[in-house]
Amino acid sequence: MLRSLRVENFKAWRDTGDVRLAPLTIFFGVNSAGKSSLRA
Repeated sequence: MLRSLRVENFKAWRDTGDVRLAPLTIFFGVNSAGKSSLRA
């Protein structure tokens, strides 16, 4: 399970530091499946 992410020397980011990812919910699916209709 990914708990954090760090980006170094990528395009405009020199170092993001640790970025906490939890809690994170991701919805994925085909286009026009209604994903953007979901609201929290």
